[in-house]
Amino acid sequence: QSLLPLNPGVSGFLQGVGKQNQVLMCNQLLAKVAEETEVTFINLFPYFLNDDLLLKEEFTYDGVHLTRKAYEFWVNHLDKKGYLEGP
Repeated sequence: QSLLPLNPGVSGFLQGVGKQNQVLMCNQLLAKVAEETEVTFINLFPYFLNDDLLLKEEFTYDGVHLTRKAYEFWVNHLDKKGYLEGP
């Protein structure tokens, strides 16, 4: 699964300023490795974005760590896409 976006504007998370591109580059590398090793890569990044292309405010306490609402969204998304189905 991909890394998730950041939101440096939440609670003054200044360490996240300018790091969104690094997250995107890392996700590209993860997708490439997954393809090369024939492993499914699940790109969650776009589903966690707000209109400003940052981590949705309701999904984070501090711009990086997730709220319960975010984890519930994550699990529901995986379930809807069929990734949680058993063998």
